[in-house]
Amino acid sequence: MAENKAVDIILTLDVGTSNIRCLAFDSSGRILAKSAYDYAPTYHTNGQVRQSADDWRTGTGDVIFRTVRSLGEDAKYISALSLTSQRASLLPIDAEGNPLYEAIMWHDKTTTRQCADIADRIGMEEVYGKTGLRIDSYFTAPKILWLRDNEAELYDLAACFMGVQDYVAYLLTGNRVTDYSQASRTLLFNIREQRWDDEILTALEIEESRLPELVLPGSVCGYIIPEFAERTGIPVRTPVVLAGGDQQVAAVGMGIFDRNTAEVNTGTGSFVLTLTDEPMFHPEMKTLCSYSAVPGHWVAEAGVLTTGILYTWFTRELGFRPSGEGSQKDFSEIDRLIEAAPPGSHGVITLPHFKGAAAPFWNQHARGLFFNLTLSTTRGDFARSIIESIALEAGADINLLNQLQDIQIRTVVVAGGMTSFELFNQIQADVYGVPVIKNPHTEATSFGAFLSAVTALGRFDSIHGAYAGFSKKRESDQAEILPEERYVPDPALTALYGLIGKTRTDLYRSIEAGGVYHAISGLDLALNEVSRNGTTAEKTAPNTEKEK
Repeated sequence: MAENKAVDIILTLDVGTSNIRCLAFDSSGRILAKSAYDYAPTYHTNGQVRQSADDWRTGTGDVIFRTVRSLGEDAKYISALSLTSQRASLLPIDAEGNPLYEAIMWHDKTTTRQCADIADRIGMEEVYGKTGLRIDSYFTAPKILWLRDNEAELYDLAACFMGVQDYVAYLLTGNRVTDYSQASRTLLFNIREQRWDDEILTALEIEESRLPELVLPGSVCGYIIPEFAERTGIPVRTPVVLAGGDQQVAAVGMGIFDRNTAEVNTGTGSFVLTLTDEPMFHPEMKTLCSYSAVPGHWVAEAGVLTTGILYTWFTRELGFRPSGEGSQKDFSEIDRLIEAAPPGSHGVITLPHFKGAAAPFWNQHARGLFFNLTLSTTRGDFARSIIESIALEAGADINLLNQLQDIQIRTVVVAGGMTSFELFNQIQADVYGVPVIKNPHTEATSFGAFLSAVTALGRFDSIHGAYAGFSKKRESDQAEILPEERYVPDPALTALYGLIGKTRTDLYRSIEAGGVYHAISGLDLALNEVSRNGTTAEKTAPNTEKEK
C-alpha cells in the first residue's frame, strides 16, 4: 500500500447469525485487514429465537474500529463500506431509532398462528405468486403479526419494522432503507413489480410508512454519519452500499451467474440457489424466488434450516470439544470418526429438522430424528449420518431447482465452514451426482460485497464484469484466494445415496401421515406448561432444609 497511495480501500461488513466480520480490500481484491465480533442468538425451549440489538450496535462499531486501526494512515483511502447481512429477522424501532424489543430471528418458529392468519386473509397461492415465498415462520410478515398479537403496546410504538441489514445501515447512515433482495424475504414485497405490495399490506393491516425505503441492491444508501465516524475512525461521509442479502451476495462471490451452476453455502443452515433472468416459480410451490444481488435478476432458492449448527451441536453435546471453543482443530476427533465410518453410516438415517423443515417438505412442526439404530451403532455412524443428511437435504433441493423451466444444474459451487472438511465435499459430489467445486475464495460473502461496492462506484459496468475482472487478477501469493478444488462423483455412491434419500423421504412421509408431528406439538405445549408452572409434587414438596 505504501508505494501506491492512489489505491482505494473498500470495507465490507457481513452481519451473520453468529458473528460480524469486517474486511478491508484494496483495489486489486487483496484483503488488507479483517476483524470479527462473535455473538449468538438465544434459543428458547418454546421455539423462540431472540437476539439483542446491542450485539449489532456494539459489534459493528468494534469490528470497524479494529479494522480501521489495522489500516493505520491508509484508512484515509477508504472509498466505501459495503454491507450485507442475514435475512428475514425482525427488529422494531421507535421514532428515535431505538430498538423496542429483541430481534425475532429468522429461524424462530413460534408464528404458526400468524401464518395461518395470513393464509386465511390472502391464501398461499396468491402470496407465492406475488412474493415468490411460501407462508412460513421463516419470513418477516408473520413476525410482525406476532408482535402485534403479543406485544401490542410495543407494536403501536414501532415507527419502522427493520431487518438486521436495515438496522445496521441505520446505525451507519441514519437512513431507514432496505434493498430489494432483503425485502424479498418479508412476504410483503412484490418481486414482479419491485415494490411493497399494496394488497398484501392492506390485508394484513400493515402501513407501508412503517417499512424501510426500497433501493436496488448495489446502491449507495447513504453516508457515514459524524457520530459513527468519530466512534470508529472511518472517514465521515464514506458512501455505504447495500450489497443485499447474504446468500444472494455469497452467490455473486462464488460466481453463480447462470442457470447451470448452483451455490450450496453451508453455515448455520444451508442455502441452495441459482441465478435467473426472470422470476421462477415451482408448480408445487416448493422452491422460493427472491430478488438477486445482481440488479435485474432473481434467484431460485431452497434451503435447510439446521446444518452447520447441527454438526456443532453434536460435537458439543457428545463431549468432542468444550462449549464455546470453535476452532477447526476442535473438530479433528469427530472428523476422524466420520472418516472411519463407511458410506451410508451402517444404515443410520438422520432427519436434520431440528428447527423444522424447509424445502422440500415445508413443515415447521418437523423434528430432528436418528433412525435405524442398533447396539452396534457408533458415534462415528451418528456423526457421518449427520453430514450425509445435510448433503442429502441439499441434494433434494437441487432436484427441486432442476424441475424449474430451463434450469439444469451441472456444477455445484460449495462454500461455508464445513467445506474445510474434504470428505464432506466429496460426499456432496457423490450425493448431487455432478462435479462439486470448493469456492476458491475463502471469504465468498465479503468478496461478493466488495464486488457490489466497486460496481456501485463505477469501476465496472456490472457485477458479473467485476467478478470476471478480479478472477483474472488472482495472485499466487494471496492467502485468501486458494487453488480451485474439484470433487468428482462416484457413480456407485451416487446410486447408494439415491436409495438412502428415497428411504429418508419415505420415513418422513410416514411420520407426517401418522400425525406424529402434530402430536409432538401438543406434547411440547404440555412440557412448556409444566416447565413454567412446575408439577403438583414440586409445589407441595416439604421444605426439607427447614425441617432439618
